[in-house]
Amino acid sequence: MNGCAFIGYPPEDFFFKYNELHPLCQKIKDALLEQAKAQYQCGARRFYIGGGLGTDMWAGEAVLSLMDSPEYPGIELACVMPYNGYNNDWDDDSTARHEKLLSACADAQTAGKPNDRGSYKKRYISIIDQSQTIIAVCRVGRDKHSDAEAALEYAKKKMREIIIIHPETAEVTVYNP
Repeated sequence: MNGCAFIGYPPEDFFFKYNELHPLCQKIKDALLEQAKAQYQCGARRFYIGGGLGTDMWAGEAVLSLMDSPEYPGIELACVMPYNGYNNDWDDDSTARHEKLLSACADAQTAGKPNDRGSYKKRYISIIDQSQTIIAVCRVGRDKHSDAEAALEYAKKKMREIIIIHPETAEVTVYNP
C-alpha cells in the first residue's frame, strides 16, 4: 500500500504555541489537508502520524476529515507512537483528541520503551520506512538536533520525496531525491 508520513514540530516549537486559532496555525492545518488530498490523488492510501501534539495531531485530524468523505475511499490512518504512556501528562482535551485519532486508526503501534529518548526517533524511522512521501512541517537546516530534522535527514538517505510546509509561512516546497 502506498504510504505517506507526516512529521513536524510540537506546539511549543511554533511561535503561536498552543493557540490553534492563530491564523498561521490555520494556514498550516489547511496546507496539511491540501497535501493529504494531493497525495491521495497520487495513490497514497495509508497516512502515518507519530502520535504527538501539534503537527502529528493536526495531520491526523486532516486525514480523519478525508476519511469522512466519500471522495476518498480506502484511505487509512496509522499511528506509530514513541512508547506506551508517552502522553500521560496531556490535558483532557488533547487526550480526547488523541483517543479519537487512535480509534480511527487502521493500525496503531509503539516504537520503543519509556525512558528511551531514542523512542521518538524510532517512531519517525518506522513511519518513513513505510512511506514513499514525507510531508514535514519544519525549518530545513535550522534545527540540527530536533527529531523532525533528524527524520528529514533519514528520509533523504532513503530517497523519499519530501514536501516541506514552512512553520513560519505555511509555504510549501518539494524536495525530490
